[in-house]
Amino acid sequence: MSRQLKDEFTVLLRQVIDDLGIKSGPVDIEIDFPKERKFGDWSLNVAMRLKKELRKPPLEIARSLAEGVQAKIDAGSLSGRIDRIEVKNPGFINVFLSDEALYDVLREVDSRKDDFGRLPKKNEDKILIEFVSANPTGPLSIAHARQAAVGDSLAKIFEYCGYDVSKEYYINDEGNQIRNLGLSLRARYLEKLGRKCSFPEDGYKGEYLYSLAEELMSEIKDKYADDETPQALEFFSEYAAGRILELIKGELKLFDVEFDNWYSQKNHITEDKIRAALQDLEDKGYIYEQDGATWFKSTEF
Repeated sequence: MSRQLKDEFTVLLRQVIDDLGIKSGPVDIEIDFPKERKFGDWSLNVAMRLKKELRKPPLEIARSLAEGVQAKIDAGSLSGRIDRIEVKNPGFINVFLSDEALYDVLREVDSRKDDFGRLPKKNEDKILIEFVSANPTGPLSIAHARQAAVGDSLAKIFEYCGYDVSKEYYINDEGNQIRNLGLSLRARYLEKLGRKCSFPEDGYKGEYLYSLAEELMSEIKDKYADDETPQALEFFSEYAAGRILELIKGELKLFDVEFDNWYSQKNHITEDKIRAALQDLEDKGYIYEQDGATWFKSTEF
């Protein structure tokens, strides 16, 4: 429904409320859209909000408000656009719009073309939407597809409304999960070479690791067959995470979802951001040491 019509109606209703001599400040006016047509196009419970202030039954207040706003409508620009106003127990005000009001919406659609529904840009607020962000330890799932659809739709809606929107994928590419991924790939790699090896207890058992192992073996042959150094494990971890991330990007592209920024969690370590953040919190007195751990003083907030 036309925002202008709704705003004009709200102004008239507020004028009627002010005429009642409310002393507690501006009254919050909420206009709801009833699920059933018999309750009108709009429904308001403002009369029940004024019960305590006016010390009158909500039904009586609703009738006074309805009569007052109807008089202003008949004498103003909204005449012909509000068909009727009904008051129902225990104090609801139901507003029925006329066909002319619906025609106004069609005229607005025709005049604004592709801009219909777009909110006027009131500020330069920036919005960062981080979504999907599946760990690069395997292909995307149906749940990830749902996250992609919701996140990308939100971004498009905010962009349409005039906000400066950035879409970010947070890559969890370090820690135990990535280490286990590396161990899993190394095990499949050794299997391809015909070597005996134990598969990690918390390893990843997806079929995709067999494909990665075969791909890796064709590239490096038996280069890391006997290498159990931390550097070798890091190689397997980075290789697996990197190739799986390429797979994820390809899947998202097929889904027509693209990101402005792919942020690597490793940056926190390589750029020393964690230490810097902890130092900043310590300087401000927001962290403390206890029981062999560092704690954040959340109770301060």
